[in-house]
Parts: sequence; structure tokens; C-alpha cells
Amino acid sequence: MHVFFTNDGGRFDLSGCGRACHSTRVKFVIVISYAFASSISGLSSIGRLAAQAAEITLLCANSSSGTTWNLKIDDERQTADSFPAEFTTTRIAWHDSVRGGFYDLDRKSGLLTFRNASSTGGYILYHQCHVN
Repeated sequence: MHVFFTNDGGRFDLSGCGRACHSTRVKFVIVISYAFASSISGLSSIGRLAAQAAEITLLCANSSSGTTWNLKIDDERQTADSFPAEFTTTRIAWHDSVRGGFYDLDRKSGLLTFRNASSTGGYILYHQCHVN
């Protein structure tokens, strides 16, 4: 049973949440551990947070047509082009709920993969992105 206490002395229980809450609990523990370690070591975490909070604009290009566009990545809000995104150390993934399709950006190479389903089986497009 996982019970967390709030600032006002209340408590809430996450035990009935199942697998869906596991990643949230892990992220919560990581954030709390980081804050605790920073506070006892005397290091200010402000500099690190400011560096991660920056919005980065990438210039992406379709190698076939030559079309280019800007892609905005916001580490603080965990968004890509204003859509909620999953950030890992190696990739950023998101779903464009307006135009459809799923995007995967390789953080090291800048390779942007676009996947879209269709009645004929779907298709995959590859684009290249770099810091603007």
C-alpha cells in the first residue's frame, strides 16, 4: 500500500491505481529524492532547473521535398509542438491529436520518424531535425 501525506496533514492512497500509476510514483520518488539530495548537499537546484526549462526550437526538413518547419520542444512542460510528449534520455515521442499521426524524435541523431495509420495499412516518413 502506497500512502502519501499532503502539506495539510491529509493523505491519499495510490494502492488501487495499478500499473497506470507506477510511472507516476517512480517520477514522484525521483523528484523527491533529487530535492532531498540537493537540500542536504547545500547545492542550489535553480541553475539545473533553469537549464532544463528552456524551450528549444528545432529546424526539421523533409529530405524528399525539401520542406522545412520549426519544431518546439519544451522540457519543462514535457511538450512537443504543444502536444503532451514522453521524454526519455534517448527519444521524445508524441501524438498529434489535431492532424493525426505519431512522432518519435531521436535525441542524439535528430531523426524524426512520423507514423500514420490508414485504411491501406499506414505509412512511415523520416525527417531530419537540428537545433535552429
